[in-house]
Amino acid sequence: MKRCLLVCVFLFAVAHAEMGCQHGWYFGGIGGVNFVDFDKEDDGRTDFHPGYYIGGDFGYRLFPYLRGEVEIAYRENRLDKLTILDVDIPSNGSVTTYTYFANLYLDLNFGTCFYPYVGFGLGKRDTKIVLNVVDPTTSQLLASFEGTDNRSVGQGIAGICYIFRNNSDVCLEYRYLHLDSNERNHSVGLSVKGYF
Repeated sequence: MKRCLLVCVFLFAVAHAEMGCQHGWYFGGIGGVNFVDFDKEDDGRTDFHPGYYIGGDFGYRLFPYLRGEVEIAYRENRLDKLTILDVDIPSNGSVTTYTYFANLYLDLNFGTCFYPYVGFGLGKRDTKIVLNVVDPTTSQLLASFEGTDNRSVGQGIAGICYIFRNNSDVCLEYRYLHLDSNERNHSVGLSVKGYF
């Protein structure tokens, strides 16, 4: 029993010591699986395979529970199926998005080496959609459509971090990117930060 209590006290002390080092400037990387969700239109629908996202951030912990950062990320999903008037059209294509955000986070530090957090960001996105209609037998290109969209956008973020060593965090997180009224983006992945 005494040994268990000593171990608990030691872990608690280490956690608090490590939490004290998580301050000041930091830089990091993000990445994971990306999902694009388009609402069905009256005359058609586009479905995309799960894709990926990757990016980087640079920030500063303002207070023990509050930090802000700037973030740049890239997302890509390949076309799964194009349906027009309930008919599947042989096709390929992709949707790619660059995002630029200013994020603010609330870290819920309960004095352990794990801490949950929530955040939100405001910024801009540059999206490009490419749809190619092909011959099903020869894969020859029959028609192509390309569109771009640049606008302001917001995102919500939630996750849980583990303090790794004295100056690093490894986090599992979810991101919701609201693109417009009929297009949404969901991401699940890892975030790694190093403080200096």
